[in-house]
Amino acid sequence: MGVILMNTENNFLRTSFFFLVLALFTFSLCLAQSPKRVIDTYNFEQDVTIYGPSGTSSIGQDQFSVADLNGDGKKDLIFGRNSDGPGGTRPLSGEVDIIFGGTQLPEKIDLLNNPPDVRIYGIDSGDELGVVATGDVNNDAVDDLIIAACLADGKNNAGYENGEIYVLYGRTSWPAEIDLSITPPDVIVYGSDDGDRIGLRITISLDFHGRELT
Repeated sequence: MGVILMNTENNFLRTSFFFLVLALFTFSLCLAQSPKRVIDTYNFEQDVTIYGPSGTSSIGQDQFSVADLNGDGKKDLIFGRNSDGPGGTRPLSGEVDIIFGGTQLPEKIDLLNNPPDVRIYGIDSGDELGVVATGDVNNDAVDDLIIAACLADGKNNAGYENGEIYVLYGRTSWPAEIDLSITPPDVIVYGSDDGDRIGLRITISLDFHGRELT
């Protein structure tokens, strides 16, 4: 009786494995046959183009993200860029910009003449704020903004390029400008040692309970 049970289990496993492989093969065929859209940006076939305010802006060079930061059900666009701070008073302090989502964005957004909905300025010259990530880190069903200044010098600027990570919790209303040297973020994480440069890359992951962790 025990031998028959073992064979039944083996047959069940083999049958299950066969159907799993068959399902994966069918799914791959559907992907291969699905139509693909080729977008040629040389011919301006993209839906929206965002122009940096200057030739050295390098918008989105570190990272960009898409998330609903104000809880209105529409995805917002977040990106870092080179910036010298408010009024050009902090060389290479860096900046993170937010453009709120809508039913339809304009085809062209020129940040020189049309500023983003939110500007977030780095704290000190040379911090190079600009790496961005998003996720609901406080589990309130609203996406939060995680940004980094990897060349910042740590707590009280007592180190050298320790790096700093800032968390700004999502909210229904955002100000047009946030100067982190005046309005501190909700959470600050400092690199422990000189040269750590934490925040050079930020990864958001899910634990097994569905909560997002950095």
